[in-house]
Amino acid sequence: MGADIVPDSQADNASFAALLTEKLEATGWIVRLAGDFLEAEKEAILAKWLLGSRRVKHRLLLRLDATTRKLTLKETSTETSIGIPPPAFSVTFSKQQGLEVVQDRVDTGIGGGGVLHYGEPRKWIEQECARAGWAFRLAIGAV
Repeated sequence: MGADIVPDSQADNASFAALLTEKLEATGWIVRLAGDFLEAEKEAILAKWLLGSRRVKHRLLLRLDATTRKLTLKETSTETSIGIPPPAFSVTFSKQQGLEVVQDRVDTGIGGGGVLHYGEPRKWIEQECARAGWAFRLAIGAV
């Protein structure tokens, strides 16, 4: 069996992963492919000053199963503060409908800020799955 012969399910998986990677990287995500998993991370909010810092990281974990043509998505955000974070003004809008959570957060302050759009990637990933004929599943907990 030659090394250049790839089963259809693996080729399908690779092309769909390449499409998702391209779209994620175009919007500022750092993407890693690890087997059947696609990991993406973005620093959404960063505020620093002499006495400390605050950062919010937005993460996506996508599991692509080419045999069943199913994509499973787990989305998380983590806020970390070190020392005394700089004073900031935050505005947050949250909405939950069933398992779907949408949160828009805007931070502005002396040491910086940023914007978190939690739930936004899920919408277009779900649309890409429908376009490509893949089933979409939103994961709560382990993927």
